[in-house]
Amino acid sequence: MLYDVRQLSAEALKALSGNDSCVSIASLWEMSIKQTLGKITLPHTIPQIAEKCGQMGVDILSITP
Repeated sequence: MLYDVRQLSAEALKALSGNDSCVSIASLWEMSIKQTLGKITLPHTIPQIAEKCGQMGVDILSITP
């Protein structure tokens, strides 16, 4: 699991259940930048997060013009 369900609000849980889920590759890129700068600590590497997204049926949206 990518997140600790106990830390999510009821609204966040509702948004995650029963809907198509996706994340922008830009979000993963931003997470990588923040981790490199020491602004956040992640329990997984960005490639692991991307892999887990795929396993959970979360689409990763590419950046296109």
